[in-house]
Amino acid sequence: MNYGGPGDVCLAISGSGNSPNVLAAVDWANRHGLKTFGLTGFTGGKLKQMQHAGLHVPLNDMGMVESIHLCLFHWALNDVFARINSEGRYAGASKN
Repeated sequence: MNYGGPGDVCLAISGSGNSPNVLAAVDWANRHGLKTFGLTGFTGGKLKQMQHAGLHVPLNDMGMVESIHLCLFHWALNDVFARINSEGRYAGASKN
C-alpha cells in the first residue's frame, strides 16, 4: 500500500484462490487503480473472479499447481535476464 499506485501491477499468488490476505490485497489494488494479475489453482477461488488477468492451473494438486507457477517465474526471470544482457532473442538489441 505504501508503494503501489495507479497503473502499477499487483501480482497475487494463491493456490486455492481464497487466501484472505491475498484477497484483501487484490481488493485494495483494484480500488486504487492497480492492474491485478493472479496465479491460481484448483477452481481459482475468489481471486480468479477479482483479478484483471492471470494464470489459472485447473488442477486439484497443490504441488503441481505450485510447480507450474514456478515454471512461469523461471521463464520470466530468464527473459528479464536476456533483455538486460542482450542475449538470445534479444541479442543485438540496444540496452537503452
